[in-house]
Amino acid sequence: MLLFLVVVVFVVIATTTISADTTLEQLHVITRHGSRTMLSKDADNLAEAGGAALTPLGQQQLYELGSWLRSRYHGNSTSTSSRMDAIKGMSLLKKGNSLKHYNPALHRLESTNTDRTLTSANSLAIGLFPSKTRSSGNSIDATDDSMLYTSSLLYAPAIPVYTDGNDNNDVTLRAYRNCPTFHSRLKNDLYESLEWKNLESQNRYLLQKLGRIFPELSVEGTIPLQDVWNVYDPVHVALTECTVENDNDINSCDAFVPHSTLASAISKQDFDQLERLTEHTEHLKFGKGLDASLPDIVTAGNLLGSNLLQKILKRSTMTNEGDFFLYSTHAPTLLGLLSTLQATDDFYSMSGGERFVDYGSALLVEIHRDDDDEYFFELKYKSTENDDAIDIRLDKSPACNLSDQKYSSWCSLNEIIDWAKRNTLSSEQQWCEACNNKLADVCLMMTSSRTHNQNSNTGMATGNSFDEFFVNDGSPKTSIIITLTFFGGFLVGILLMGLVCCIGCDKNMSSKNTKIEKAENAAATDCSSSDSDDAVGNEGTVINDDDDTEKLKDKEIC
Repeated sequence: MLLFLVVVVFVVIATTTISADTTLEQLHVITRHGSRTMLSKDADNLAEAGGAALTPLGQQQLYELGSWLRSRYHGNSTSTSSRMDAIKGMSLLKKGNSLKHYNPALHRLESTNTDRTLTSANSLAIGLFPSKTRSSGNSIDATDDSMLYTSSLLYAPAIPVYTDGNDNNDVTLRAYRNCPTFHSRLKNDLYESLEWKNLESQNRYLLQKLGRIFPELSVEGTIPLQDVWNVYDPVHVALTECTVENDNDINSCDAFVPHSTLASAISKQDFDQLERLTEHTEHLKFGKGLDASLPDIVTAGNLLGSNLLQKILKRSTMTNEGDFFLYSTHAPTLLGLLSTLQATDDFYSMSGGERFVDYGSALLVEIHRDDDDEYFFELKYKSTENDDAIDIRLDKSPACNLSDQKYSSWCSLNEIIDWAKRNTLSSEQQWCEACNNKLADVCLMMTSSRTHNQNSNTGMATGNSFDEFFVNDGSPKTSIIITLTFFGGFLVGILLMGLVCCIGCDKNMSSKNTKIEKAENAAATDCSSSDSDDAVGNEGTVINDDDDTEKLKDKEIC
């Protein structure tokens, strides 16, 4: 009994000490969208055929994730998990005050430019901020309730979700779509590797069976391994939407699945094998970083997550940037971030072997601060199927192997920042060069700026060929078009002014010639009628125009 009391006292003291020592300063949530309609992808460049829409089940999944975030980080839930968080004082954002009301100065929601991610972000926002009360955004103090207002709408008003717009310009959340270097690695390295060919050979029987079910996708009766996603996805969507069981009885099979028979197209045993195979191939494509088991083949490396990691780290050092950030994205985005952190193996071991990021799952980055103003970086993973988030310890990342690490699974934020400078692409310019991207606006501007600086340094043009004036799809660069348009218009203006002047000069010459003819006639008449030296005509006409006089020079007057 005495031993039990000692343990209880020790736990209370420990938790109280932690509560007094730490504050959760920022929360970054990187989600995969919810359940959606079917989607096919090009194996080489990952281009999507058609647009996939979020289903009612997908909306429900993200709404529930938003509710879970509010319960955990606002601390207003009666669940055991939230009570423990409140006791520890480690996981409540600004001690539970920040997420009380939506505040545009503190909370920012971002998304890729697709229906499924934008709608997912909106659905999560409803679960996270269910109240009609809002903050005006004039204060960044989470405890300041003096600037609140209540909407007059029947429901909670919408919360803005920001996007980069054109997919070609999204080099952060969809870097995997806009990185030609990555696509080249897939096509020329991974798909031709011995590991890939062995995996295809080991699953030959399944791929042949799928070839008979999906003949339009087969090659010589077999589904190529690089196209296995386009077979898995329609079956997975059908199983998800047509056989789903949940408390809300959401069943959108008829509305969103064109062929409900896909749910029974293959046996459960075959589907389980197909799912494991697909998860394996997705890992090889998007999650294979520097910590992979075969270091001779690196696909994603740090190409897919560097820009997102740098954005998170930059925001974590700026207190006026806000304290809650949502990034509504796709499975490759999460896997690419793990790859950049060299944490894919840690993720698989900590998640119990989960190789794939399911609909509505999320990575969580928590930024903590202790009483000594030391900041810490913690990575968690929240699966749709689990009620709690698990710690991703980043054991293989040097930044987290710290002898003075205070808390389990925490990393020094300064050490993470220094490590990222050495091991990731630390700027968008580096990313553009590493990915050989020549389409995104940010890459075009950097190329133009670099060329301008070179020209300024050398004092002469540095172009080597006519191709320099075109982007890689053969279309003229935007800056060239603008320049040519400006100077073309300028030259046309000069030509028009010249034409107007010429017409005016012709009229003046004609008028002056008429005056001269009149003067000559008048002079001739005067000479015939009078011997006077005065140049005065019978009608009193006097030649006193200097220009006309000049024209009469060398002409005989009388």
